[in-house]
Amino acid sequence: MENLEYLPYRMFAYLPLNSQSKAIEKKGYLLRRICRDGSILYSDVFTWPEMGDPSVEEVMQDLCKAYQPTSKQMSQGATERVEIALSNLRTITPELDSQKVRSHYLYNWGESSFNSALVDSTIQSQQAQILENPAATVKFKLFQNWHAQLQTLHKVAELLGPAGRLRLDFNSCLDENAFFEFEKKTRNLHQKIDFIEDPTPYNHDAWVRMNQVLPLALDFEIRNYSEFHSEVCHSPFDWVIFKPAAQRFSDVEVFAAQKKKMVVTSYLGHPISQQIAKLRHVELIKMYNHSIHPVGGWIHQHLYQKVIEGSKWLNVEHFLKS
Repeated sequence: MENLEYLPYRMFAYLPLNSQSKAIEKKGYLLRRICRDGSILYSDVFTWPEMGDPSVEEVMQDLCKAYQPTSKQMSQGATERVEIALSNLRTITPELDSQKVRSHYLYNWGESSFNSALVDSTIQSQQAQILENPAATVKFKLFQNWHAQLQTLHKVAELLGPAGRLRLDFNSCLDENAFFEFEKKTRNLHQKIDFIEDPTPYNHDAWVRMNQVLPLALDFEIRNYSEFHSEVCHSPFDWVIFKPAAQRFSDVEVFAAQKKKMVVTSYLGHPISQQIAKLRHVELIKMYNHSIHPVGGWIHQHLYQKVIEGSKWLNVEHFLKS
């Protein structure tokens, strides 16, 4: 087994990054494998325990154990993430042929309680970037207190030209009644909306009703959906979010067979992970051209104020000793 090294890092966001997390600071670990031919591969261990993931420490501990074959004490969830992290090891190449793919613009404006002069300037900067490309696709993160975000949502929609698109993500913070209230308040935007992502915790009957008025996208709720889908004939959503940093390739095969539209996105980890997600997007669109949407979502570094990395790379075997 070739040498594998890790580098810890911390990132500090301007705002909480979704409706399930209040954390500004996030931790992760870059992985680096130096191959015998001299090539260098990178991957990223980054998780969202708030959304049901194992912690990054659990994943790293199991990664160390994977390099010690005599050890059998590996947790199932973290072990799966180890396999995914290793499968994502890629050479970062700036010459990547990416003409067939592009990224939506991730717009994150939290609840008014998080507002500040720094946040105001960040919002203005994000809006300026949208204005530079009125045909862009914008993914807008929404919170439980979405009423306070409506004015900004409408402003972003106005910045977009006729070809501009919206993708709206609630991270499961609504119930069905709140969804239909939101739907009524935004009917003038319906023609611009690609999908509503994870509006509520997954419930088959509720999602059927919601999907009849606005197209839904399945993301983190795939965990609850997967426990249920074998018993139903119809999946009540049109879109699926595929995150190579967190999901197995088999998910793509399943949803491609169901003719779902799939969006390849990053996991909001280290800046290097943006390029890895872009690489995976290019690979997948070549394999599943009719299922993988050309507009993915792998640009997210503008959400962070700063990234602090460790001082040196260490062999993964040293992790358990630290």
